[in-house]
Amino acid sequence: MSLVGTVIGCGGGTLSEEEAKAWEEERKPQPIPGFGRSCADGENCEEWVSDSGRTNLGWYNFSFCNDCFVRVKWSSRPNCSDDEGCEIFIDHITFWGNCNNCTVGEIIRISIIQAMINAESGCQPDPQTCVENVRVWMPDCFFMEYDPVENRWNVTASCWSESCCFAVYRMCRGSGNYSLRLQRQSTETAPCGGEDPFAIYPPDVVSDSRCVMTCSTFPEGEIEVDAQ
Repeated sequence: MSLVGTVIGCGGGTLSEEEAKAWEEERKPQPIPGFGRSCADGENCEEWVSDSGRTNLGWYNFSFCNDCFVRVKWSSRPNCSDDEGCEIFIDHITFWGNCNNCTVGEIIRISIIQAMINAESGCQPDPQTCVENVRVWMPDCFFMEYDPVENRWNVTASCWSESCCFAVYRMCRGSGNYSLRLQRQSTETAPCGGEDPFAIYPPDVVSDSRCVMTCSTFPEGEIEVDAQ
């Protein structure tokens, strides 16, 4: 399912007291390792600040993937140039649950949206206003690996490539909703030995690990997000 022009919703799950404490600890700012982020570095930039969020794909009109849970970790900072806005780097994605009918590409795409509507560092518009130049970075390939102990998939930047791709968005905030419009994006990078993420369904992966190309997963067009 494409998210172009689609109205989608978001929300959170119910955590136990122990999970909630661990979650809050995880959300605290942390030092960010330099791997894979050299393409987003620049002079006179502020330090990256780490954060994370959890969502259910069913809340994004993906009823066929209800109870497929996704946790995304991202880093953000104010835009390094004189322009307003911010930069977001997608660091790590974990997903589990009823994900049988969701492609890996759809999961990554939802993760990008989740990061955009929750990142700080100058990313968030005030109600009835917009923020220009919200730039989202990703490694051009993610390494996807199954954890049989936790029964979860981990998607990280360790895929033998330090190249990145990016997309720039205009993000507006209404009364309980966001509007995201793609302004421009980088060109597709080399395949780096990865596979098309929209052709992979997690349970069908015959190997415990593989690389997937990410540059095609940026949300396209104009997207309305119900954030109430």
